[in-house]
Amino acid sequence: MRIILASKSPDRKKLFKTIYDDFEVIDSKFDESAIKINSPKKLVETLATGKCEAVFNSTQDARCVIGVDTVVCIDNYIFGKPKDASDAKRMVKSYSGKTNKIVTGVCIKYDRGDGIETKIVFSNTSKIKFRKIYDDEIEKFLETKEYENIAGACTIEGSAGKFMDKIIGSYHSVLGLPTSQLYEVLREENLV
Repeated sequence: MRIILASKSPDRKKLFKTIYDDFEVIDSKFDESAIKINSPKKLVETLATGKCEAVFNSTQDARCVIGVDTVVCIDNYIFGKPKDASDAKRMVKSYSGKTNKIVTGVCIKYDRGDGIETKIVFSNTSKIKFRKIYDDEIEKFLETKEYENIAGACTIEGSAGKFMDKIIGSYHSVLGLPTSQLYEVLREENLV
């Protein structure tokens, strides 16, 4: 059976390697811009499903496709990828002294080659508590351009990690793939 990760994220690919050694990566090219949902959980599950379905429908025979999407939010206000440095600054400044949520949605769809399709959708929510972030620190962070193409403008693995006091939940989910939860579901379905 082909195992396919429907994601172009290098971080997800690296994390997915902890579950499977032999898998393919196919960019879904799914248009996320048309999806307007205010609930972070529903949004990531819808986007993950859209990515998964796009790749599943473009492939054939025995296959298992995994689609994933992550958003960052505070009080259910969703932070997408910043448009520019000014947008990234607004996001990082809003985290100062607060706790944000990282919500990751996963969709698994498979066909063992018998024409029977099975789909499973779930999400994982983790939290990051931020210390007070000073304006000069934000300016230095923006110079790194690490915010580009990153949901919520920063990642724990980058230089913004020094702003983060505590993680509550799954470290891997914060990075974009809840590997423990995903592995457990795949194991229950006899896919690992």
